[in-house]
Amino acid sequence: MNYCYTNVSILYADDATSARNHYAEFLGRLFYDVYEACDGEEAWQLYEKHRPDIVLLDVEMPKMNGLEVAEKIRKSDGETRIIIATAYVNEKRLLQAVELGLTRFLPKPFGRKMIKDTLEKAVLELDNRHYIDLGSGYRWNSSMHELVYGGECVRLTSGERTLLTLLCSRPGLVFSNYTIELHLWPIQNDDDTGPRIKALIKRIRKKLPDGCIENIYGEGYRINIAG
Repeated sequence: MNYCYTNVSILYADDATSARNHYAEFLGRLFYDVYEACDGEEAWQLYEKHRPDIVLLDVEMPKMNGLEVAEKIRKSDGETRIIIATAYVNEKRLLQAVELGLTRFLPKPFGRKMIKDTLEKAVLELDNRHYIDLGSGYRWNSSMHELVYGGECVRLTSGERTLLTLLCSRPGLVFSNYTIELHLWPIQNDDDTGPRIKALIKRIRKKLPDGCIENIYGEGYRINIAG
């Protein structure tokens, strides 16, 4: 079977057996890893065990309702995408959901297109976590160590990739020539690496927006991000 999201896992919790079986089968066509829970307590246990990327929770469940599970997750995890499925949303619950940083509500009953569209947005949000906006359409993928422009990867040499990985690991932080040297040439003992670093910086700057890499006189280099 060809899955849409091979690297994304999902936890689906609903105490209604017929609905859970129906949608779990559909989710199994989209995700390689699908975990099912029949109540809030089981949902929390499965979350702790598997740490899924996306959690889809029905509001009305025994032992713990969906918002209670979401609250427990959010105490230590701000990254997992949480979707709440509910037949109605009152003002109090809407406010609670906002405070918990939920991805969105999914109104019940929902069709397969609606749930698929909702999940696509959640997956896109997960993907965007790995990107650093460098401005003018340039982004750094910190997971794949790739420079992207207009949806295409910019060709980088090994040295350029290593240096950008270092600079983008802490945007705004100044890295000294010595630190850069250790990352680029860890097994060499060369006192004349300054010109080599300058030459490498000059080449990378041609592939980035103006002012993206800044030279802090007497200290080193840093990368500036958009915004």
